[in-house]
Formats: sequence, C-alpha cells, structure tokens
Amino acid sequence: MKRRFHFLTAIIISLCLTYSAFAATIADTYGLSPKSMGMGNAMTAHVHDWSSVYYNISGLGRTSHLSEDASRGEFFAGYLFTKPSTELDIPQRYSGTTTYETNADEDLDFGSYITGAVLDLNSIYKMPWVISSSRFGLALSVGDDLTIARVNDIEPQTHNYLRFGKDAQQMTLISGVGLGFFGDLFGIGAGIKSSFGGNSIILLEDVQVGTDPQTPRQQTRMELELDVSSWVAGLYIDFGKLFESLDGLSFGFAYREESKFELDLKTISVVEVGGIPLDLNLSMLDYYQPASFSAGLSYRITDSWLVAVDAEYQTWSDYDVSSNQSYHYSSILPELDDIWIPKIGLQYSANPKASFYLGYYYQPSFVPDEAVKGEVNWLENDKHVGSIGISYDTGRWAGLQKPMVLHAGYQLQYLVDREVEKDTPTTLNPSYSYGGTVHTVVLGFSF
Repeated sequence: MKRRFHFLTAIIISLCLTYSAFAATIADTYGLSPKSMGMGNAMTAHVHDWSSVYYNISGLGRTSHLSEDASRGEFFAGYLFTKPSTELDIPQRYSGTTTYETNADEDLDFGSYITGAVLDLNSIYKMPWVISSSRFGLALSVGDDLTIARVNDIEPQTHNYLRFGKDAQQMTLISGVGLGFFGDLFGIGAGIKSSFGGNSIILLEDVQVGTDPQTPRQQTRMELELDVSSWVAGLYIDFGKLFESLDGLSFGFAYREESKFELDLKTISVVEVGGIPLDLNLSMLDYYQPASFSAGLSYRITDSWLVAVDAEYQTWSDYDVSSNQSYHYSSILPELDDIWIPKIGLQYSANPKASFYLGYYYQPSFVPDEAVKGEVNWLENDKHVGSIGISYDTGRWAGLQKPMVLHAGYQLQYLVDREVEKDTPTTLNPSYSYGGTVHTVVLGFSF
C-alpha cells in the first residue's frame, strides 16, 4: 500500500508560519502633508487643514482664521516619494557550505499618492450658535502601484528595517469630525483610522508528502474587510481668545490608539491513509503602530512668523505580535522602549501668497541594544530629521471659483550609525553596523 499523507504544501507553510510584527504608514514614518513635513511634523497646536485628521483632528473645528467669504471646504492631492540610502555592514553569513545574503537595504524606495478633503458640515445643517465650526475631514494614502498593503512575513532573526520599504507601504485611511466652540475658543474632535483584517479557513485534501508538484482538492473561505483599526481624538485651546496678553498662543493635544493589520488563517488537512485530520492555526500581524500621545504649543510671533513645539510619546513597550510568532519565538522576543519625540517647526509668511517652513525632530530608537544582542535582528536607528517646505497661492485659474495653492516639502532623515555587538556572535549571526540617510519629497496642490 502506498503511504501517502495529506499535508500543507511547502509554499503555504513558507508564507504563513512567521510574520513581522512591525511596520508603519507613510504618515508615521515621514509625515502626511508638505506643510506638516516641512515644519518637522510639529502641528498639534495649530493644524487646521485636511491633515488635521492625523495630527490633531480637533483642528478641523478651527475656521476663525478664514475670511467671511472664504470656503471652509478643502481638497488636496499630492505625491510622496522616498529613497532610503542605508549603509548596512554585515560580514558574510554562512552555515557549513551555505552562504546567506542579507538584502535588508534593497528595494526600500517607493512612492505614494495622497488625497485629503474637508467638508463644512454647517453648509448641510446649521449647528447651534455655540458651535462656531463643524467640519468633516478625510485623508487617504495609497502606493503609486495601487497596492493596498504588502504584508511582511519575516522572522525576527532576519535583518529587517522596521519603518522603511515594505514596512511602510500600507494604505492609510483616516476620517472624522472636528468642532470649534465659542468663536473657536476651543475645539474637540474624534475619528477613526481604518485598516484591513479578517479570517480565513482553508481545507486541503489529497495533499501528499513529497517534492513532486501536486494540485490538492481545496475549499477556501476568506473574509477580508475594511474595519476600524484604531480611534483618534484631540482638542485645542486658543489662549489668545481668553486673555489678550496671550494673543497668538495655542495649545493642542492629540491621541492615536494603537493599530495593526491582523489576519487569522485556519488550515485543515487530512491524512489520506486513515483520514487523520491535521488542524493548523496560522496567523499574521503586521503594520503595528503603538498608541501615541502628542502635546504642543504654537505661538504667532507676528503676522509673518509662527513657531511650534511638540512632544510625542509612543508606547512601544505594549507592542504585539501574531499568535504564531509568539508561539515560536516567545523565548527571544525582546522588551522594547517607550520613546519621546521632541519636535520644533517654524513658519514664515513672506507675503499673502508665499509661506516657507522649516522643521526638526529627534526620534530615538525604540529597539534598545539589549534587544539585538541575541538572535533578533530588527534594524532601527536613532534619527535626526530636518525638513523644509513652501506653499504658494497661484490665484484663481480659469474656471476655478477658488485659488489653487501649490505645496512642496523635503525631508532628510539622518540615521545615527549603530553598532550591534552580539553576546555570542556566530558565522550565521555575526555582529554588524548600519546607518545612512533617507530622502523624502512630497508635492501637491490644494483648493
């Protein structure tokens, strides 16, 4: 009698057994708009355009800066391109006669389309007099090849940048409402960040042990849906509307709940001889972003100058991994650090048409040295990030009721050189070093 057994194919095993637990959207890694990126993402206290949905959603409820005849709606379209230039110095890795190449610094550049929109809810329904502003906002980013997400299935021993390349290429969709009260004295807002997730059941029959190609009988049910992955909320206070001596001073606070892409895969196969079932629980978890809290102050020094400072706190100590990865690698998964990110931004309005932006922030690595002394090889540097930007009002074009504004921003991330010293280096897991720079440009226009 032939001893043939049902079993999962090697392809499915290789795709589903292990999954990277980290990644970020382009907003988390670079910024969302040309102006905000140009100001070092120090936007919490003064943001009031479509990008409020990410930086501080209460900013949608801030319209007192607009003239009486100005539209409170807005549309933005743009394109972001990033090109990491990393320097990864890893000795040749080998085991026995087999050499393993490390390609962590390859194919990290990509582009994304960005769209934002704001709708004045007062134009649909007149709010009570205490609500001076009421707007709905939406922000969407998607890869320039229109890929929704690239799920990274990499075990923790593999050298992998956690916030560049595929780990930042997920569609971002954030929407919500901001309300301003008493002439925009203060405002509150809330919204949702949407992501994809779901579950799957796969039944394979007549799968045999062996290396010969085969086509087993298969039944599959997969449910993928766009779901609420996290909540965002925020508030602002304009102190200048309370005290004349504090004219131009604003405070903002924003919260983003942790978010992740999660998919459960349940696979059932049956041994042909004897009908013995093999029940395999697989899972993937990617695009994890920790809960973050941001607080900031902005001060309009004159009609031309505005300065803003922010402090963001990210709780990486609460990071999550898939149940499969936890099962296989719980003994080596490390503790991660919560981090503070200080930011500063400057805006100069040269005239009513042109504004210039300058910004800087420092982002420490959330992967401590202790985390990579063993088998784990997550790549994450301390970063000094500088940026510049410009906006220019081109005026009304033929057929347009409102002016069109052109925007551009450039960001340079300097990755501080990092030495990884292994406790017990081997030919397969040697000590190494890495650093480099990341160049990002974003262009766009708004009405």
